[in-house]
Amino acid sequence: MEILVVLALITSAFFAWSMGHHYAGAVVGPAVGGGAITIKKGLLVAGALVLIGSLVSPVVKTYVQLTNLGPVGHYSALLSAAATTTLATYAKIPTSTIQLYTASLIGAALTVGAAVNLQLLAVLVAAWAAAPLTAYALAPLVSKLTPSNTKLLLRISMFLSALVLGLNDVSNAATSLVGVVIDFITAKGLADFFMSIGLLTWGHRLVETIGGELGNLSPRSYLAAHVTKIATLAIFNSLGLNASMNQTLIGAMAKLGAERRALKRIFIGWLTSPLLGAAFSALVTFAMATWRLG
Repeated sequence: MEILVVLALITSAFFAWSMGHHYAGAVVGPAVGGGAITIKKGLLVAGALVLIGSLVSPVVKTYVQLTNLGPVGHYSALLSAAATTTLATYAKIPTSTIQLYTASLIGAALTVGAAVNLQLLAVLVAAWAAAPLTAYALAPLVSKLTPSNTKLLLRISMFLSALVLGLNDVSNAATSLVGVVIDFITAKGLADFFMSIGLLTWGHRLVETIGGELGNLSPRSYLAAHVTKIATLAIFNSLGLNASMNQTLIGAMAKLGAERRALKRIFIGWLTSPLLGAAFSALVTFAMATWRLG
């Protein structure tokens, strides 16, 4: 049990840190790109708001229900998802951490012969595909309704996005700790801390991508994309579905003038990164299973 405790702490901390730096672009990038705040100030404020938002978030186990993996398989998937997310941040490809986590769970399940809830998987995949397309369709309407005075609104939308990141995503990192090694409050506290640290220490990479490397969008377009992202997430969440913060934002920006060459690289990353996560998870799971049997 001591080895499982250490494994749970390491993988959960690593995943929380990776989510922090990977979603920094979706939270802070539009405000930076629209000239409403600097990268350093944006990350500092967002880091604090992520902590506040996560204090009132529940810890849920929706994605754990996708398979009947045991603790070792689950931690292998979590480690693989964190590693793949970190690689995506290094490559400056804003993708979905929960999609990478899901792919890693499936990779681990296939390796050990665990069951996969195909009905749940089909619903998740359909929602993931529909979300950026919905944002793409809504963006022109939102842009028409967006005022020209944007700086204050960009800051406000950044504050709200940081709170939502803490509310919605901390549970993914805290889930593996609750009921295994530590209590609910402590699990959330550790996940909160490492998510904020990830945002502060390495969040600048995807902030630079969202906030300037996707083309010369106007401050109004950045605000419209950010509001479209929030609206799309609200629609899908109200239906009990999950959507990617990064992918909905990119979907909106694609309609509002983001550079096609940069978008093509990101779209390729969306397709290949889950496959990489599944493959890496399969290798890690096989290695850990072999080590335990040896």
